[in-house]
Amino acid sequence: MAQTEKTYTRIPEAEEMIKQLQERYPDELWAVKPENLMVMGIDNKERGKKNYKLAKILSVKGVEKAIFREANVNIQYIVEIYCSDWAEWTSKKKQLILFHEVLHESSKGIGCVKHDCEDFRMMLDVLGVDWANKPDSELPNLLTDDEKVQFNLNLRPNMLEYCEENDIKIEDLNAENKQDDEDAAEDANEVAEALDFEEEVDA
Repeated sequence: MAQTEKTYTRIPEAEEMIKQLQERYPDELWAVKPENLMVMGIDNKERGKKNYKLAKILSVKGVEKAIFREANVNIQYIVEIYCSDWAEWTSKKKQLILFHEVLHESSKGIGCVKHDCEDFRMMLDVLGVDWANKPDSELPNLLTDDEKVQFNLNLRPNMLEYCEENDIKIEDLNAENKQDDEDAAEDANEVAEALDFEEEVDA
């Protein structure tokens, strides 16, 4: 079945928000030129359930750039989002997503800057973005610390896809894992108590 071609609506509210962000954070968004950005919303379909990319930014080049120049429009970047998402997002989420996207803008106005961090969310959530450069004293010992590191199981890699493919609710899976941890802890306590009892008898 042929895919439906996307249709777009310009979102001035988002463009104004980018302008305000750049004015308030000129040092952080030093490469961003709001006047050279356009935000377009896909208005004839919703983002797919397996599409976890909330937005994307495109560098205008090639024939698109030539067409813009012919029309005397100086647009170098286009942020693409789904109108249905935009309608549901809170103001805070809109700001953060747009802030993220415009960080991709190159100071040269050509191409997009790649992400400068590649890691797993489950680790970043606990350890912080720059954990690899932290002193050893600030890092947990995953094997010997008295308490296990409490990772957010909802952030496990590939877990959302696994749950969808197997028709499992992630909350149910987490509850099952929690019960396994509690059972293991209870077994460990029973062993410890038994050892203490043996020591008392031997004494």
